[in-house]
Amino acid sequence: MLCTYPLEHMAAVTPRVNPEPAYRIYDALAEPAGVRRPVRVGDPRVSADDLVRSDGTRFAVLVGQADAEPTVRLLVAGNGGAGDDRFTLGPYGVRVLELRT
Repeated sequence: MLCTYPLEHMAAVTPRVNPEPAYRIYDALAEPAGVRRPVRVGDPRVSADDLVRSDGTRFAVLVGQADAEPTVRLLVAGNGGAGDDRFTLGPYGVRVLELRT
């Protein structure tokens, strides 16, 4: 899928636009594009991804991108949540969680 409209550029040069809702476009395009999202959260102010060590141990990494303290629910592909799956991050906080099967 191709978008020729410069969404990120427009958001970057427009005052008081952030947080902007461009994430909704990417969420909508992820599934039909076949994008694999092993971990995710429902709050666009928090980025989530997984890391896998060479020994196979998996981690979820949550990075807050706002000066707020969002409480998010970690969603893990294949098993829904990760135990006690609600976490509060401090402003611009980072949380690393080991994922166990």
